[in-house]
Amino acid sequence: KPVIMHRFRHFAQHFNWRKQLNVTRGSLGVLKVGAGAVAAAIFICPTTSCEAGPLKSIQDTYGGRLVDSEDVSSCKSTFEFVERLDASVRKWRAEGARGLWLEIPASNAAFIAPALAAGFEIHHAEKDHVTLTYWVPGEQGVANNLPPHTTHTFGVGALVLNRRGEILAVQERSGPAAQFKDFWKMPTGSVDAGEDACVACVREVLEETGVNVEVERLIAIREAHFTPRRSGKAKTNVFMVFVCRPVDEVLAEKITPQASEIKAARWIDPGVLLEGNAAIMPPDSVYHELLRTAVKEARRLRGLGSAPRLRNGDGRATHESNGTVPTTESGLVWKQGFESKSYLEDSERKEGASGFVPRRLGVGLRPGKNTVYMP
Repeated sequence: KPVIMHRFRHFAQHFNWRKQLNVTRGSLGVLKVGAGAVAAAIFICPTTSCEAGPLKSIQDTYGGRLVDSEDVSSCKSTFEFVERLDASVRKWRAEGARGLWLEIPASNAAFIAPALAAGFEIHHAEKDHVTLTYWVPGEQGVANNLPPHTTHTFGVGALVLNRRGEILAVQERSGPAAQFKDFWKMPTGSVDAGEDACVACVREVLEETGVNVEVERLIAIREAHFTPRRSGKAKTNVFMVFVCRPVDEVLAEKITPQASEIKAARWIDPGVLLEGNAAIMPPDSVYHELLRTAVKEARRLRGLGSAPRLRNGDGRATHESNGTVPTTESGLVWKQGFESKSYLEDSERKEGASGFVPRRLGVGLRPGKNTVYMP
């Protein structure tokens, strides 16, 4: 509950706060507050009353209050901050406020401990601030329904198809896919804060290959849940695959791999890529199906018709493997005896159907399954 100022004043006058306050600098994750340190932190300044009044705030759409961080920074002492915070909470409670959101700039880190003592909880931390929350209805035993910190991250993949029906593929120099030898994949990357996914898709292709593309449509979505070793709390990654085309087919022939992240980049036959990666991305696995579905849609948009059959080592189209071990120009070895039915053939889908259908598929690259949404 909010700090009742007079309870601590006599104690603070005789308390060595510099000795007792134990806050580990540089890591809020291991914030330590010693016995009596909260009271010490509150009374760094003389105990004269502050006349500044409650902290400035705006009301959010859920009946809560967003505290003005600039007004927090205007407090000239921890004592002033605590008195103003106490006055603010009493005022907002009387007004029926529910969730209180308090952003403390990193330059005012000394305010964190007294805010915790006042009943606030750390919600999340960024490089330049810490956000704390206070759930007013909790004083009457009402369960806290404030949303947790961000639980989802977003990534994008670009299936870029040229007029010859080839896709733009890269080999990573660093990153998760770099551990696999001769592994080709579509350009991928993370969506930055405040960035649209389609914009991120164009940016990632340009950064990784030097090819300028335009997005045609979103074709599939994959979501995966990960549990970090340290926190034990599951986080979710949403990966969106976009079908793209080169802005200029001639200029797209000139590929410039990103030196720091990309080992190689080239235009490659999609069937060759899929079968070459079959040991890592077997049929009916997540990334195999994402790529197959995207290629099928890209060919439809280009008017290229049904997908070509995979080729044997002699370049002839085939439906069955002839037992040879064909390779691509890059040295990718196709699995001997692999049944090379067309992975790109049209799936059984009713004419006129629309929308995405969820499917649970094995990852292939690692144990477990992901949910994929595809037409």
